Amino acid sequence: MTHRGNNVKYSGNHGFTLMELLIAIMIAAVVLAAMNTAFYAALHLKSRALSSVENGISLNHAVSILKADLRGILVTGGVMAGSVESPGVESVNNQPTLLDVYTTTGVVYDDLPWGDVQKVSYLLKNPTGGSHLVGQDLIRAVTRNLLAPTQPDLSEQSLLSGVSSLQFSFYDGANWQTAWDATNSVTPIPQAIKIDIEFAKADSDGQSRLPVEIVVPVVTQELTNGVTTTASSTGSGG
Repeated sequence: MTHRGNNVKYSGNHGFTLMELLIAIMIAAVVLAAMNTAFYAALHLKSRALSSVENGISLNHAVSILKADLRGILVTGGVMAGSVESPGVESVNNQPTLLDVYTTTGVVYDDLPWGDVQKVSYLLKNPTGGSHLVGQDLIRAVTRNLLAPTQPDLSEQSLLSGVSSLQFSFYDGANWQTAWDATNSVTPIPQAIKIDIEFAKADSDGQSRLPVEIVVPVVTQELTNGVTTTASSTGSGG
């Protein structure tokens, strides 16, 4: 009797070798690293773009308010008007300011007994968000109730952050002055006011911000007690 042994047949197909697995893993790692780098670069670019847009919006808003305050300077004299002082002193807290002006940019409301005349002071303060923030905040301090018998109310508005320096210059018709006092000047109001704003080296995202220079002409009108009359000739009838 013939016994036939079990013949075991092996297929010609075989699994990956260790070297092939290592090569595949290395290729996958390279691809994932490239994808991660591209994804991180895209996120960083998005963050910088959003930061630039936000900085641009806040800067444009601050510039618009500065221009409106300077163009609305009062020159009529009296208790509430005609004063341009740089440097000055804040009304309530007696803090040193970079500029004090009386301007007509106040918004008139039905429920408030104040007109459009207000005192506006500009100053720099350290940021309240923490010591990790660079630069200072540009503050606009506004006093509305100018004739109050008691200490007037003061409201502060932060216009810009990350400011390293703010300089006001005043054109007297011949030269630019770095300080101005309406009570001691030959002309109480300068012909133009220049604002130079410089920012800290970098913001929270490490992005540098260019300095800003604004020149605002101050339009004034001479007041006189004289009355201009126009002579007219009339014929006399017989």
